[in-house]
Amino acid sequence: MRYYPRSLFWQIVWAHLATVIIAALALPLLVSYLLQSTGTRYQKRVLSHQAQAVARGLVADPGHGWHVNLDPTLGALYAAGYDGRAYAVVDRAGRALAVSRNVVGAAASAAPHGGRATFFRAGNVEGLSVPVRRGRTDLWIVMTQDMDNPEVVADDIVEAFLFRFLLCLLPVLLLLPIINALLIWRSTQAVLRVSRRAAQVDPTHLDIRLSSAQLPVEIVPLVDATNQALDRLEAAFRTQSEFIANVAHELRTPLSLLRLQIDGLDDPARKASLSASIQRISHVVSQLLDLAALEQLMIGAEEMFDLAVVARDVVAALAPMVFEGQRTIALSGSEGPIMVAGRDTLMSLALTNLIDNATRHTPKGTHIEVVLGADGSVAVEDDGPGIAAADIGMLQTRFWRADHARSDSAGIGLSIVERIVSAHEGRLSAENRSTGGAILTIGLNRITRFPSVRLA
Repeated sequence: MRYYPRSLFWQIVWAHLATVIIAALALPLLVSYLLQSTGTRYQKRVLSHQAQAVARGLVADPGHGWHVNLDPTLGALYAAGYDGRAYAVVDRAGRALAVSRNVVGAAASAAPHGGRATFFRAGNVEGLSVPVRRGRTDLWIVMTQDMDNPEVVADDIVEAFLFRFLLCLLPVLLLLPIINALLIWRSTQAVLRVSRRAAQVDPTHLDIRLSSAQLPVEIVPLVDATNQALDRLEAAFRTQSEFIANVAHELRTPLSLLRLQIDGLDDPARKASLSASIQRISHVVSQLLDLAALEQLMIGAEEMFDLAVVARDVVAALAPMVFEGQRTIALSGSEGPIMVAGRDTLMSLALTNLIDNATRHTPKGTHIEVVLGADGSVAVEDDGPGIAAADIGMLQTRFWRADHARSDSAGIGLSIVERIVSAHEGRLSAENRSTGGAILTIGLNRITRFPSVRLA
């Protein structure tokens, strides 16, 4: 079961959010620990230094016990006792021999009497016990710090710092994923733009190349490799088209010579059979030339024509051929102009191939009808045997033939139609009539609003 998004954008966003949450929880704890440990080390260092100062100033006062002589600054600090600091000089029994103001007796008594300096805590008092020896007397200098004293600022500093630290940290942590998300979104949008551009590449737009501007540097090599592949593909298509055109042109001359030789034959039956074969070969050659010319077809966005006029002209031009083949043809459907986007000569070629295809794949006596649709479509219907269900999806495959025994068109006719329809951004569909026969429909983009023309 997948618990993470497949989108790279959201994977990075969620990773940043998780990082922010962990940082928001861990950083205050870490900072608090560092501040506390730093404050503790600083406090211990201060107590140690002042214990040394007390030890240096500790002298025996004959008749008055022990006395501590401190420098004026430190002496004034302990004399005031305003910050909760105090010291006491005690003997092994814990009796205070010399004390400063505000000394906490319980803490001084609880101080350890070991052989080395020892830090300790007694209630709300932290202290340091340092052993010293004067003559034959063992003494301990006890330095204390009252942690509840209002003047003790270590904990207050920590608390105030953490509060302000969080006030500064939280906006930064919230802003960080937003900035990262914007940067990631910008990068992904650039990738999406290139993807949409790549989706426009097809046999009619092999000149399209992908731009690497604003793309992450990691993706630029992929874009460059894709452009190089498109260069090779365009060159291959151009070579193929030139080859087909050259072959078709080279076949025309010998076909013309064969036609002249056949015309000179005395045997009518043999002459008719050979003429029909030459006619079929000439038809294939003409279709090859048409197909080669269509490989790099480009149609301007401003081109348009009347589909009704094209259909009427094509039916009129092909009617004698259809009647000669003992079939009938008619034009029906929407009346009036049907303006569509595209080029009339190309659509005339496409419709010619559809009607030619109907005459070649139906028996004699078949009725062919060209039906105009008000939506910008034109259909060629017949009442012949129809199309096998398994073959309907293959009709637009180049050079595919339903009847492999026939060799008069090599499947080129429908490839030409498909190529022209694709250049018009239209639709080519095939189906069978419920009453028998086939329907091949071309759907074009009808123009309902025309650009205004400014008169001089």
